[in-house]
Amino acid sequence: LSYPVVIERVEQNRELRWQGGPKALVRGSHYFLLEPTGPEARHTRLRHGEEFDGLAVRPLWPLLEKQLGPAYGAFNQQLKQRAESL
Repeated sequence: LSYPVVIERVEQNRELRWQGGPKALVRGSHYFLLEPTGPEARHTRLRHGEEFDGLAVRPLWPLLEKQLGPAYGAFNQQLKQRAESL
C-alpha cells in the first residue's frame, strides 16, 4: 500500500517533516531534525523518527513497532556509515 504524503515543514539546515497514511486510522508524521552540538556547535546530531496518531494506532502498535523498528534501525545505521565515510 502507498499513500500520498504532505510536507509539513521544511526549515533549511534544521528540519524536514512530512505526514501520510489513511486519515483518521493511522497517520504518521515522519521527521529528520538537525541539532547543533558540541563545543561551539561544530557538530550536528541527526534525529530521525516518526510520531503516530489515529484511531487504529493503539491496536496496531505491536505490528507497527515490529515492522518499523528494525527498518528504521537499519536505515539509521546505513546513514551513519555513509555520513562518517565522507
